[in-house]
Amino acid sequence: MGLCCFQFEPIRLELACIPEWRGWQGFLKPAPPGYGRSVVQEHSRAELRAMTNIACQLEYSVEAEVSSAFAWKWRTDIKNWDDPPAQFQLHGPFESGSWGTTLIPAQSPLAWQIRDVRPGVGFTIEAPLQGAMLRFEWVFGAVSAHRTRITQRITLMGDNAAAYVTQVQSGLGSNLALGMNRIAELMVQAESE
Repeated sequence: MGLCCFQFEPIRLELACIPEWRGWQGFLKPAPPGYGRSVVQEHSRAELRAMTNIACQLEYSVEAEVSSAFAWKWRTDIKNWDDPPAQFQLHGPFESGSWGTTLIPAQSPLAWQIRDVRPGVGFTIEAPLQGAMLRFEWVFGAVSAHRTRITQRITLMGDNAAAYVTQVQSGLGSNLALGMNRIAELMVQAESE
């Protein structure tokens, strides 16, 4: 599958962290028992919202030759989340408050929660860490009737965020552009099927 077969255009990559990956083990908290909306987390929602110390922010945008409605529908279908060896599970509908889990072989499940769903426009995935929060914000914007700009902004914040900077930079930052371009490719391919 060559890149020349698909029409997409990378827009920008902004990195503000220092690389050095030490693996996923212990990176995120294990998935909480029961999942659901009323799960008690180690941090209260008020504590998480108060975390403003941004230690790292990564952002990349790509344009894909698909309508914004198709891009939204495709990206919010968890069956399309393909990032081997990770596997993803959603425990409920794709809406604010639903929990999900990332499964990586030989590691504890990683819990995350969907937040701020704005249908057709964007959503946020929040992964609570020890004293920090890792946020993945997705934004979809129509460039034309059949071209969409998709942006992913990854933000690491909180009082203990500095402890995770090297892991975020090297584990996520080094693959962000490649992953976003692959998503654009797959969207174009899926729409043409």
